Amino acid sequence: MEVLIIVFTALTVFLLVLTVGVIFSRDDVALTQKEKTGVDSLCGKVFKNDPEIVAHKLGIATDKYIFNCNLIGVKPKVESIIIARLIALIVFIIGAILTVISGNLYFSIIAGVITVAITAIVFIAPTSLVAGKAQKRKEEFESEIPRFLDLLETALKIELPIATAIRITAESVSGILSEELLKGLTVTEVSTSNWQDVLYEIAQRYEVDAFSDFVLDIVTAYQKGSDITASVERQSRDLKNTTLLKAKENASKITSLVLLPVVIFKMIPLMVILFLPVIMQLTRAF
Repeated sequence: MEVLIIVFTALTVFLLVLTVGVIFSRDDVALTQKEKTGVDSLCGKVFKNDPEIVAHKLGIATDKYIFNCNLIGVKPKVESIIIARLIALIVFIIGAILTVISGNLYFSIIAGVITVAITAIVFIAPTSLVAGKAQKRKEEFESEIPRFLDLLETALKIELPIATAIRITAESVSGILSEELLKGLTVTEVSTSNWQDVLYEIAQRYEVDAFSDFVLDIVTAYQKGSDITASVERQSRDLKNTTLLKAKENASKITSLVLLPVVIFKMIPLMVILFLPVIMQLTRAF
């Protein structure tokens, strides 16, 4: 029994250390060069030339994971996550075997709970943390669009060129959207790209419908020679209406969630008051 406990504890600690390294590591401080070489060697032996097949079999949506990593500005570590999941499977199998053959109910329960918990954490945590950060960044990006459009509309009404209006608006407000625009517009000064390419690239990276609609509308108006100010004004108005509808929808959902427990707790005393005399009479009768 002591040997089983030692083996299980060692495997558990090893998996926890690996999981922490995979989740919280950074390229400049995470692993030493020797450790990176070891991981790369192991990846080469396990995956040969195509880790995508292994990732798919382990349930890793590599496209979505890489997209989220690029969005938050971290280097994707698909192979490290695959290795962590493979080790998690091995530990799960070993833990299940030890749980079955241990013969000690107390140890079996503890080993089973720990095995299942660690396996679930290793499978979910690395990708879900990245997805959560990416989703939070997208939400912050989307929340900045209405204010940006209002200020951009004001800049266009004083007949500033569209590229200048975008730059001045981005410089006047802080946030993710402004940072992305200023970064892209800076690149256009030393390259052949223009403000349209910058907007398209940002829309493609974030995949926010409100911003994508704005980019499509404003670029189309510019190419056709239409009034860009009217286009921005229309997009701003539509976005405000959409935001208002979402707020009303969320308010109704909250009202429904609050109403349900209120009704339940009101019904319970009422049912007690109505049926208590009947129950008392039946009790006396028997």
